[in-house]
Amino acid sequence: MNVKKILVVVVIGIIVGATVVLSSEATCQITESELTQLENNLTELSELSDKQSKTLIQQQIQLQESEEKLSRAEQEPEKL
Repeated sequence: MNVKKILVVVVIGIIVGATVVLSSEATCQITESELTQLENNLTELSELSDKQSKTLIQQQIQLQESEEKLSRAEQEPEKL
């Protein structure tokens, strides 16, 4: 009977300990102005990312056009 009680206490201790370990997550606090600054930074980064994506697409189109022009130029007989 005594061993049974000890076993129950050990099992409960393991469950509680595991719950504490699993649920322990680091937390931090920020001020409202810091949150606003983070939101502004994320908005700016998103806008810059969109701009860079559009620029990349334009440059890919220009590269493809240049490659096509070069290919046509290479196929033409040399004119002297």
